[in-house]
Amino acid sequence: MNDKLIIEKLFQLAMKQQKILTKLAQTADSFPEEDVEGNKKYLVGAWMTACLNSEIPGMTPEVEYIPGGTSPNNPNIVLSSTYMVTGVVPEKVRMQFKETFERQVASQKPELDGRVGMIFLDPK
Repeated sequence: MNDKLIIEKLFQLAMKQQKILTKLAQTADSFPEEDVEGNKKYLVGAWMTACLNSEIPGMTPEVEYIPGGTSPNNPNIVLSSTYMVTGVVPEKVRMQFKETFERQVASQKPELDGRVGMIFLDPK
């Protein structure tokens, strides 16, 4: 095969992939709804359990749901929904707490693994 033919084949393949990605992005909104309120309640409970396991006083965190969808900058990119959990954790135990919380979520709710962010606040 000559170089021109190889380039044409690669271009055709890239165009097919682009069409598939575009269709996936367009149908992302039609995926089954997740139980946002149930997940929020679970994350509050998981946070409180991680507090107990880290031997710190548990304060109820705030949980925010950030819906996914197509990227505003590139409609061919589909962003997954995420959750942001904000709560009070003393600085000296944050790493231990983070590891405990992430392991707990990964083992109990694998569909949320990698989709939960944390913001730590200092105790007052």
